[in-house]
Amino acid sequence: MHFHGDPIRVASAQMLLAVFAGLLLNSSPLTPLHAQIARADEPFARGKPLGDWVAQASHYIPELRREAVRAIAALGPAAGPALPVLVRASRDENEDVRYWAVTAIGGIGIGARSAAPALLTVMADDVRRVQEAARRALESLGPAATPVLLPALRAHDPWLRANAAEALGVVTDARGRVVPELVRLLADDSLWVRASAAWALGQIGPEAKAAAKPLARLLQEELRRDPALSGGPARVRVAHLTFALGRMGRYAGDAVPQLLAVFYDGTDSLRALATVALAAVGRKAAKPLAEALRGGPMASRVEAAHALRLMGPEGKDAVGELTRLLQRIDELEGGRDLVIASADALGAMGKEAKGARRALENQRARSVTPDVVAALDRALRKIQFGG
Repeated sequence: MHFHGDPIRVASAQMLLAVFAGLLLNSSPLTPLHAQIARADEPFARGKPLGDWVAQASHYIPELRREAVRAIAALGPAAGPALPVLVRASRDENEDVRYWAVTAIGGIGIGARSAAPALLTVMADDVRRVQEAARRALESLGPAATPVLLPALRAHDPWLRANAAEALGVVTDARGRVVPELVRLLADDSLWVRASAAWALGQIGPEAKAAAKPLARLLQEELRRDPALSGGPARVRVAHLTFALGRMGRYAGDAVPQLLAVFYDGTDSLRALATVALAAVGRKAAKPLAEALRGGPMASRVEAAHALRLMGPEGKDAVGELTRLLQRIDELEGGRDLVIASADALGAMGKEAKGARRALENQRARSVTPDVVAALDRALRKIQFGG
């Protein structure tokens, strides 16, 4: 191209052409992501393209690195191209950078499966919240994380064993191999590893029925160690064990005495967990629950009726006790909630509770509270027509 005229204008035009040519050359695919002009399809977070955040994630100032990985985490699956940088950041000296890096990896999901070994390393981090973030990230990978997590059940670090157990309870698709390993951990030296293994077995559910008896023994040990369940950590462990036994269903029939101990002596939240667990056990727990209706704190009696309601027809062995209760309790003398819960339990049993019809009708005749009347009518209808 030729330029004519004023030499200054010619020089300026040549300079502009040189700058434009340089920009074109710098947009080559070989140029690092953060050095390119942002593409139209490049994801943005907080007003900046991903490439800019990737560059900032290597900054020497920790606060800027933290800001970068946190922004990348906000992109979710779209942060996939930044995975190598996030893996490096998961080993950062700064706790916040590590936390947000593994959180970002978890947000990518299954597309980050190549990062599983790195996440396993972070699961042994000295900082608990970073450990937990790494565990959640591994869980987000689904079954792809199983080959990495299984060997970690035998790691020296107890927190790593515990985190691996909990993650496997969420992701595993290889339960035939996982269940025996988790059952083995029920005898671990660490109480927290035992509790984590119990929780994982509960997540797996009836397919882990081989764990029912070891879980019952472990719950008995916890109750013997702290009968009053006065310590917070003990309550958490008992909660995990109660949840797991409930998930075993009828296979946990031998654990009824231990579950009743939690039912009577635990906090409100533990009693609620024991209620669900006893209901899941089924008929073997019906008579002990019927006995719980006879006396004691009102909260326990109401929960016993709730458990029988959840049990449905399998709770038919408690019909007699529920009938006697309705004959002697008065809604106006503090028995409102118990009348409702008992009526609902009988209604859930359907035609199996036909022997309670007269008691329900008599209670209906003397009841005045609308919600009590509605519960009694509901129970009579279900018994007559089937619930």
